[in-house]
Amino acid sequence: MKFIKSLGIPLLLLLSLSQVYGQSSQDSPNIYFICSFNENVQDTQHLLEAEKEEILKVFPRANFFSFYLDLKRVRIKDFSHESYTQMIREKTELFPPDLVITNHLQAFNYVHDIKYDLLGSTPVLAVGIKHQNMNEPPWPPEIGFVQSPLEILETLEAALLLQPETEHIYIIGNERINEKDIGPLPYFSEAIEAISSRVEVHTFTQLPLPELIDILKNANKHSIALIFPVYSDRHNSVGETYDQYRELAQKSPLPIYQLHEIAPDLGFVGGYLASPTVDGHIAGEMAIRTLRGEIPSEIEIDMEDHYKLTLDYKVLKRFHIPRNRVPEGAIILNDPKTIYEDHKPLILTFLLAIILLFTALILLSSLLLVRKKSQKEIRKVQSYLLSIVNTMPSVLIGVDRNGRINLWNNMAADKFKMTQEEALNRFFPDILKEETNDMALIRESIDSQKIQSISFRKTRCKQEFCYENITIYPIISEGSVGAIYRIDDVTAEREMQERLNHKNRINSLGELAAGLAHDFNNTLAGIISATQLLNNKKDRNTPQADQLLDVILSTSRSSAEMIRKLLVFGRKEKVEKAPLDLHQLLEDVVIILNRTLDKSIHTTFVAGAEHTHLTGDKNHLQNAFINLGINASHAMEGGGELTFATRNVIRTEKEGSLISGEYIKITVSDTGCGISPESLDRIFDPFFTTKEAGKGTGLGLTTVFKAIENHQGTVDVDSIVDEGTTFSIMLPCSQYKKE
Repeated sequence: MKFIKSLGIPLLLLLSLSQVYGQSSQDSPNIYFICSFNENVQDTQHLLEAEKEEILKVFPRANFFSFYLDLKRVRIKDFSHESYTQMIREKTELFPPDLVITNHLQAFNYVHDIKYDLLGSTPVLAVGIKHQNMNEPPWPPEIGFVQSPLEILETLEAALLLQPETEHIYIIGNERINEKDIGPLPYFSEAIEAISSRVEVHTFTQLPLPELIDILKNANKHSIALIFPVYSDRHNSVGETYDQYRELAQKSPLPIYQLHEIAPDLGFVGGYLASPTVDGHIAGEMAIRTLRGEIPSEIEIDMEDHYKLTLDYKVLKRFHIPRNRVPEGAIILNDPKTIYEDHKPLILTFLLAIILLFTALILLSSLLLVRKKSQKEIRKVQSYLLSIVNTMPSVLIGVDRNGRINLWNNMAADKFKMTQEEALNRFFPDILKEETNDMALIRESIDSQKIQSISFRKTRCKQEFCYENITIYPIISEGSVGAIYRIDDVTAEREMQERLNHKNRINSLGELAAGLAHDFNNTLAGIISATQLLNNKKDRNTPQADQLLDVILSTSRSSAEMIRKLLVFGRKEKVEKAPLDLHQLLEDVVIILNRTLDKSIHTTFVAGAEHTHLTGDKNHLQNAFINLGINASHAMEGGGELTFATRNVIRTEKEGSLISGEYIKITVSDTGCGISPESLDRIFDPFFTTKEAGKGTGLGLTTVFKAIENHQGTVDVDSIVDEGTTFSIMLPCSQYKKE
């Protein structure tokens, strides 16, 4: 018993190995593919893929073994028959074949030679055999054929139908009758005999490609060419490469027809094409029936109905072959879609809108004008409306009551980066996410049949803010309810309105400040004088008198400084203009700032302007630039870079308040915390400040604005939060140069 148990495991292993290396089971047959060409040839790939696909549907556990006679793309005479046969012999001993499938003629001839010695009565399916004669020689019953028909006569007849002016046909190929009488030449001869009374036929075999191209170039202009599936030159080097086919098609002045399914973009007209993919699927069906016990030679498959005339539209167009000559039922590759198919939703929408808008006009015109004149007028108006819709500077979006988009003009495509095809029939809230709440306004407009609008809505455009006007027009036509949603960019108008309001506000506050300044200054003058007299007395009543007097004097001077700023703001302080060099002034400003600001702030001056002279008040301008520097330092509490830079700018036209002429542009840039978008519009307003109470009056930038404006200049500001701020100042140049 122990002896039997000790043999149990080895016996199980032997049983397992016998199942693997012995005869295959019914649900996992061993199938051998023997191919004429190597695996890099597309014919071979397509055949194998189609055959395996069909077999695996029924036998998912089938074992496949592939052999390639033509491993190095050489002719059959260069391949070692003995070594290859020995390799197959060793494989069949381990995995006895249940079925052998040969792909193309060379593989079939090879298998036929070794069959009885090596394969015995194993069934053989020969695939890709062109026009096999089933009677000569008599084939054994275990051999079946999947005949891939070469429709030579049918292809020539189609060519003469497409080009009836043809006088000559040039045949390109190297097919010859072999010892087994398998090949298309007999059928080719029959085809030539059938058309020889109508055209003159010229046959060329085994010519080098350049020589063949020269012959075609010198051929009669009323000629066509026909090429066989495989072409080789006189040196027997195989020419079935797609590069050679493409070169031949591109350089040939004649249209070339073909008999085999080669890549459709090579430049051939087409023909009744033998397809390796079709052959493979049919071979797979035959393989399944053979594995289930049917005799291969008794399986009849009609191949004729599997092939249709296939043409390349691009090549038809190249050789000016009219479309109306193409037989009905033909397959046309690269056939472009019509405009209607490409833009069907948009065209239908436009047609519906045009019909609804001009029904009344058509009826009236039919009563007053003859039919011809009315049709001409209608076409003109339709074209005009179509142009208006797509050339309007407004975004136009048509929506139905449920929010489905049915109109999308060019401006909409531009703004939302979405083509008409992508937008049509989608829902409004899915595309215009920021405008989702507007859907309620659209429904309100449709229900009330009133125009709804939103003015100057602030939105983000790229990295900036912009303003838009929204207008919604209700539409009801033939029971279809909807609306037109229109968007207009009014950023420029908004900015102009803001500048006008800002200027009016500053002018009004300036007049107020001027009146207050004079009254307040008179009062402070008395306080300062009295305090100075009191401070000069020797006999003071209390020890705290000195301290109180200092506080009064300090407060009075602060008030006087505020009044000075109010005077500048109100244009009431005297401005004394004189020639000055702006670079010298800015150098002084930088020296002052470097001495007074925190050492962690590095101030530099980049002198880029060539013309630096202008006429102005040195003190006012110096105070303005110092003010900008101090403001920048407050934004850089942890240190940073403060840069003054200049360059010259030429204005050829009036722009805003700047007339044409030469200007000095001064930029003051910092690397501070930046200014929020909400505060950016108000920084020049009097008394506006973001600082804590007691740390600023809000007049610093206002006096800067007024000082620059008093010198016929402008101030602009750009700022990004956490990155920094840049003030850009434009001042007019002067021709005066200080000696």
